[in-house]
Amino acid sequence: MPGDAVLTGASTITCGHPGSPPAGSGVITPVPSTRLTVAGQGVLTVPAGPPLPVSGCLQQANPSGTTAPCSTVTIAATGAAACLRVDGVPVLLATTLTATTTGLPPGKSPAAAAAIPPAVPMVVLAKQTLLTAR
Repeated sequence: MPGDAVLTGASTITCGHPGSPPAGSGVITPVPSTRLTVAGQGVLTVPAGPPLPVSGCLQQANPSGTTAPCSTVTIAATGAAACLRVDGVPVLLATTLTATTTGLPPGKSPAAAAAIPPAVPMVVLAKQTLLTAR
């Protein structure tokens, strides 16, 4: 069974809300590791600490409060490699990356979103095929 592309500093990660680049609007920029590189780019690991900022989410807020743009995301460890780690922290993989966001999708009430933050499939372009993992 082939592995999944490991994400690096060259990878593009956006929230799943409509817009660009390339199929999502809000850009998420985790800090790459300097301990493991692929084609000169540090790999991305599961971030520890506070949620990551999102810049440029185009999800429109409406007056009734049922939609809102993403301002931060928390990346889920379920989108990480089971065996490949850097300093004990799992690396992120392209096709399994998910996160919870502060953005509200259409029709989701703020109270419901606060109780269960929406899991948003991230739009991910790995931009490398040299290193894969499971």
